[in-house]
Amino acid sequence: QPDDVRAFLVQTSILKRLSGELCDTVTGRHNGAAMLAALHGANAMIVALDEKGRWYRYHHLFADLLRARLRQAVPSEEVAALHRRAAAWHAHHGLPLQAIDHALAAKDFDGAARLVEQNAYQVLTRGELSTLLRWIALLPPDVVQRHPLALVSQAWALALTGAVQQVDPLLRQVESSIEAGPDGQGADDSPAARELLGNAAAIRAFFAMMASAYPQALHLAERADALLPAHTIHARWLLPYIRGAAHRGQGRYEEAAAAFARVAQVISSPCTWPTWATGVTEVAL
Repeated sequence: QPDDVRAFLVQTSILKRLSGELCDTVTGRHNGAAMLAALHGANAMIVALDEKGRWYRYHHLFADLLRARLRQAVPSEEVAALHRRAAAWHAHHGLPLQAIDHALAAKDFDGAARLVEQNAYQVLTRGELSTLLRWIALLPPDVVQRHPLALVSQAWALALTGAVQQVDPLLRQVESSIEAGPDGQGADDSPAARELLGNAAAIRAFFAMMASAYPQALHLAERADALLPAHTIHARWLLPYIRGAAHRGQGRYEEAAAAFARVAQVISSPCTWPTWATGVTEVAL
């Protein structure tokens, strides 16, 4: 292949799916769509993913070969720049999973952490707990500490996977940072801090309910409800379930029925309730 084609193939090998616009962003050229169409027309180890010829992918073995060439022939800082541009394109086009993977590949850890914070609720709501835990495991500990919402998201994912013993240290880190305040001179009472404390209270309420500490569970659920913003869907879905289970455990069946009715009302809208909630819902109802 000519030099320009070889360069295009190697530079775009970082992408799992290719479009003309995305390739132009990554390579800095303006002929991505034409290049992909020409490669496909020449049967050059590229597969069309739609009938309109907008999206393609390289044959898996060919992609492996190209990435090996990339590692051998392109300096690491240039590879990182390719990933940063890919991350920015995916983030701009509402594709956070791909954006985070490219930011991590570029070792842009603060950028990846910001993307994790921005998209953690949606990932939790879809039940993609292992994906969220994988992202955070790839972030250096000091970066995670600078992004406490990522820390809280990690605590939620671990709580929902049953890794209870790993959760409390994370919540203590979050609560300690808020008590110290951003300048170390006093407690932080900002909306962001209240959201973090509300999540911590919701997780602790869930654990208290599971341990049959029903009065504590109800107290913590009320605290979480007062602190959490409306967009924390996964936490706000869990609170009425916690109340229902706690009331039922104390023999207060009318209050339990009212709380479980709220659970049923929330989950009746399939676009809002978390996919991990199915098993819990069956127990509640």
